[in-house]
Amino acid sequence: MRRLSLRMAVFCVVVLAGWISPTAAYNFTSITSWSVKRAGTSVDMSKFQSVDDGAGLAANTGTVLVHVWATWCGPCVAELPAFNNFAERMEKRGIPVVALSVDHGGLNDVKPFMAKHPSFAHTHVLLDPTYLSGEQWGIRILPTTLLIKEGREVARLIGKGDWDGDEGEELTALLSQLKGQDLK
Repeated sequence: MRRLSLRMAVFCVVVLAGWISPTAAYNFTSITSWSVKRAGTSVDMSKFQSVDDGAGLAANTGTVLVHVWATWCGPCVAELPAFNNFAERMEKRGIPVVALSVDHGGLNDVKPFMAKHPSFAHTHVLLDPTYLSGEQWGIRILPTTLLIKEGREVARLIGKGDWDGDEGEELTALLSQLKGQDLK
């Protein structure tokens, strides 16, 4: 447990100091602000606990949008209303949206935050208090949003998104391009 706390402390210092370039660890082809990759990292959402019922998210063979955030992250909190609007549009298209909290306090941090911020109406909120997602998926900056298709990452947005503007439009266009493609 102490080793995990040290990792989280080092992560926070590195991120806050800006010592890591958001794209340094990735081999992506950039399309404006979304970074796209083929045959990306495998993403298993079943390891994370749901805020609502304690269960993880079952394996998704389709497309899912995963938004990694934290209650203490200013940009994460600032974009919540616009992100919720975008999540509603995705929900209407049949694309589930997951808000994956990396708060160290887990449910004790997230549940009260959600009560004060009703911006989660169209998302499935999962908990990752040990920051497994950061280690497995190379997430160095919050918020980070992953587009998952057939269990693999195909695109990533690092940092705060303009969900009612450019980033939302770019993702919608990307989803249209990916429709029906086999990315494995």
